[in-house]
Amino acid sequence: MPTAVYTKNIEDDNWTRTYFYYDTKGRMVGNQSWNHLGGYTKTESELDFTGNILRTATVHKRNLTKLGYRQGKICI
Repeated sequence: MPTAVYTKNIEDDNWTRTYFYYDTKGRMVGNQSWNHLGGYTKTESELDFTGNILRTATVHKRNLTKLGYRQGKICI
C-alpha cells in the first residue's frame, strides 16, 4: 500500500509528488499530487460501509497564487 510516489521530470530537474490517504480499513480515500509547476490536484472520496464510493470531489489548483476550481461527482 503506497503512501507516496515521487516522479522526476528529466526536462527541468523538478519532481512531481503524489501522496495517498487511506481509512482505518486500508481503503484509499484520497490523494494529492503536486506538479513541477507548483500546482496540485487533490481528490477525496467518501465511501459507504462496504467500500462503494458515495461521492468524489476533485480540486485543481494551477499554482499557489491562482484560484483553483472544484469538480464533484456523486455516485449512486
